[in-house]
Order: sequence, then structure tokens, then C-alpha cells
Amino acid sequence: LLYTIKFEMKYVILFVLVGFAAGLTAEKEAQLAGFKALLQDSGDILATCNIVLFKEKVNYTAAEDNCKSFDIGGGSGVQDGVLATVNDDEKNEDLKALLLQAYPENNGTWAENSWVWAGLKKIVNTEGQGKKKFIPSEWQWSDGTMATADEKKYWRKKQPDQAVEDGLYQNQMRISRDGEWDDTFVNKIHPYACDYQGKYIFSTQLKTWEAAAEMCANASLVLAMVRNEAEVTEFRNAAVSFLGPAEGKVFDPNNWLWLGGTNLGAYTETNDWQWMDGSPVEAGFADMPWFRKNPDFASKKIKIDDKKTKVVQDRLSLSKDEDVGFDDSFYYIERPFACQCPDT
Repeated sequence: LLYTIKFEMKYVILFVLVGFAAGLTAEKEAQLAGFKALLQDSGDILATCNIVLFKEKVNYTAAEDNCKSFDIGGGSGVQDGVLATVNDDEKNEDLKALLLQAYPENNGTWAENSWVWAGLKKIVNTEGQGKKKFIPSEWQWSDGTMATADEKKYWRKKQPDQAVEDGLYQNQMRISRDGEWDDTFVNKIHPYACDYQGKYIFSTQLKTWEAAAEMCANASLVLAMVRNEAEVTEFRNAAVSFLGPAEGKVFDPNNWLWLGGTNLGAYTETNDWQWMDGSPVEAGFADMPWFRKNPDFASKKIKIDDKKTKVVQDRLSLSKDEDVGFDDSFYYIERPFACQCPDT
């Protein structure tokens, strides 16, 4: 599990969703297939660029505490995270899809893994007063925003009903594998979801640069851009949290991640590094932290279509080790990679 302060970490990959309505277009179907490819070999965390689902089953109080200790910036150092704010169709569909992906087998309507904790709870009339129906002014999200009348459509039929059992009232909200909301007791055990505000989605799969770029593109994303010192720190912290620390030899492929940078001048031994959007790689750095004497335009001949062809190190990677910087690399090396969240 990914816990940045007081939790034990396991290695995971992340699953990105940009919101899927019930009726999927052919384009969205293809995008979903790309997301599922990124999810291969996943661990105990599934995530969108807005939400992180933890498969661990805990009660509501533990879920709330865990999210407070979760680094919501994916390594940015921002603390005091919150249970997921699922206040629109896109997020509701995302969380539903994540739960189905985490627990694909349907164990019945009321099974623990058929539900996921989200951040909505009752703050007014918490002991059975008032009417047993959804009144937005009585419910608040963990991020401090109030529920709205538009959210009524998500509730199961005749819910919330604020049932009582052994002195406990149903004041917490959970979301089902069908995307329906239900009020329930604080001591129920379910997976949980936190808000996530990081820039990067990481994959543990070892891919060549082209294959990594294609996998990001299939999910309507691009390979990651790390554009300044602050983003270097965020990227590294997140990479270590999600994938584990650098280990072994410096150039062990698992210690490096592909980024979306290419040197268009490599074959003429000039530096013209650009991100996939065409912006210059080094523009945000006063002195870009290259590893050793790189870029060094190293080359070798490899067999392509039964013919020996010269290739130059013209693709960008970054080490998880804080003492090692950027490197120019051969495109055919297989290593983990990161995709960029939209609008970041």
C-alpha cells in the first residue's frame, strides 16, 4: 500500500480514468482499453488523476485517518489529504470503475468489497432527528464542501434512511460497484478512496521509449514532463512512493523512468531537447541536473531489419536516486515510465 507517512509501502501501478459514462463511444472504449493495459500487474492501489482507491478494507474512521496522512500531491509534500470528494458524474463513474477493477468478482450486494468509502458524512441531525431523506444541508464532504441537490440522483432507492443499530446511526456514505450511494455505520469495513492531486501516473511495466509513449497515448495521455527543480522533487518522491526506491547498480533499468523528451539534434551532436508538446526541455532549469557528463551523444550499431544501423542516445530518462540526474538513453532500453495527468 502507498502510505507516505505511517503506512507500509507495496509496489503498485496506477490506473487512469478520465470519466466514462454508461454509454461509451468507440473512442472511449479504445481509451478504456488503454487504461486497462496500464493497469496490468497492479498492486493494492488503483488511481485516476483525481482519486486513489486503496484495496485495504478498514472502517470509516481509519479510512479518514489514512487519507489525512496520504500525500495528496503524489510526492509534492502536501499533507492533510481527505477521503474522496465524488461530487460529479465523472468522479462517480471513475470510482465505480476502480472498485470493479479492484474487486472484479461480485460477492453480493452487501459484501465488504462491493462498496468503497467516500468522503461524505452527515453533520446535522446525526442522532435520528429530522426526516429520513437526503437533505443536502445536512451532509458535508471531507474537503469542507457541502452536498448539493444534484447529488440526490446517486442515492439508492429510499436512501439515506439513517437506520440505527446498537446506538449507532448511519451517518457515513459508501458507494457501490453500481455507483449507487448508501448511508451506513461508521464501523463497517470497506476499501476506501482519497483525493489525489499529483501530476504523474506511474507504470511498473518495463517498456521501450516508443512502447511507453504508445501506452500513454492509448490512454489519451503523454509521457511525463519534468520541467523544473520543483517538479524533479515531486516526480522523484512520487516515483519512490509508487515504485520503490532505487536499488543496486546506478544503471539498473528499474532505477530509471522514461520521460517524454527527445533530442532532435542528437545525430548532429547538438542539443535540441524537446518535450512531446514541442516545448524545450531545459527552459525551466537554470542548470539542468544531468547525470555526470551527459548528454554525451553516445552511439552504437544495432541490427534493425537485418541491417546494422547506428543509433544515438536521444531519449530522456530520470533516475529515482536523488544523487543521480537526467540521462540521454537509447530508445530500445526497457524501463518503467510515467504519464502526465491532463492540464498539469
